[in-house]
Amino acid sequence: IAQVSYAWSNYNDKAKMNSMKETQRAACNDYNIFVGPTTDDLQGDYRCKQDNLHLSEIGLIEHGKRWADVVYEKMISKYEVVCDENLKNGKLVFDNTSYNAGDVVKVNAVPDEGYYLKMGSLTIYNQSGAVDGTSFIMHAEKAVVSAEFVTYEELVNALKSEIAQIEGMDLSVYEDESRTSLLKAVEEAKKVSGNTSAGAEEVQKASVAILTARQTLALKEVVAPSPTPSNSPTPSNSPTPSNSPMPSNSPTPTKSPMPEKTPTADIHSINNDTTLVVSPLPKKGTDVVKGGLKYTITSSTKKVKTVSVKLLINKKKTSLVIPKTIMMNGYTYKVTAIGKKAFYKAKKLKNVKINSTFIKKIGKNAFKDVSGKIRIKVPASKLKQYRKMLKAKGLKKSAKIVGIS
Repeated sequence: IAQVSYAWSNYNDKAKMNSMKETQRAACNDYNIFVGPTTDDLQGDYRCKQDNLHLSEIGLIEHGKRWADVVYEKMISKYEVVCDENLKNGKLVFDNTSYNAGDVVKVNAVPDEGYYLKMGSLTIYNQSGAVDGTSFIMHAEKAVVSAEFVTYEELVNALKSEIAQIEGMDLSVYEDESRTSLLKAVEEAKKVSGNTSAGAEEVQKASVAILTARQTLALKEVVAPSPTPSNSPTPSNSPTPSNSPMPSNSPTPTKSPMPEKTPTADIHSINNDTTLVVSPLPKKGTDVVKGGLKYTITSSTKKVKTVSVKLLINKKKTSLVIPKTIMMNGYTYKVTAIGKKAFYKAKKLKNVKINSTFIKKIGKNAFKDVSGKIRIKVPASKLKQYRKMLKAKGLKKSAKIVGIS
């Protein structure tokens, strides 16, 4: 999906343009829908002089080169799969050592004697993977896979803990069908956890059933009742038809009060406040990939939602944009920091545009060993502050930092 919002020469609503591109990036997932190149910056000779909109011959050539780079990077390049170096009491085996983005990577968990794979412990890209630990979809980045191998006693205790967690949940906020499936899985799991002769495979199967049912829980759609206007007053009888008084206007109905929020999610209103849908608020520490960058959520509360740039996914990238905000689950997060070694050894990186005016911190060696020819564009209002912050984080003296409006 292209990152493009340029319309015509006098179209300069940058906030709207950036919002369009953020929406385009939000539609990508980095394993079968990829973020395409940015083309808004193709101006001047790259546009036809007749309308300053359509690309000229050299513009089309540059446009093609940018798409070729993305196609090669995302669809032809292979990415490495490795085990977490802290993995204990077993190992994870893969068919190959590298895969294309979008490939299904089969995982074979091989526990040491006396140990078993804990269901739901498989993590990839620091996020939960398949609950049964059998496979995952490769992203356009290196995959570090981890899992937890436990004793039989720990396996049973983990199942009991899962049962206790569910019994402590308020399940009334979920749809009947998905809630019934979960409760059925819990009842079966209780039988297994209470059976001292149950084998490890039975315990694992019961855990998978519970975890799968939890993943398919569907929150109820909450519909706000439509306000009912009061009856219009009846006009009085007129002595003569010509002098009939007009009936007074119906009183304007007040809006119905919004339903209270559920304890586990925020509520967003759509369709003129008549329909409400519930989306879970992402947790602090969650990683997300947007526009070729990996971000980490540093704050995720009702009032404060922020992220930090954690890592440049592909060190071969030549240009990138750090936006003001990114979207997750329909929530807007401000980009307020750049993490340590975020762009470490990105030697081919030549152009960086920082649109965010919220940057408060840049981590140690964030730009160490990048190209000395790098050009970093920052908001003009933040030039002095950002220049001081950037120069202290590994940039070479030849690097250029300029302000843009």
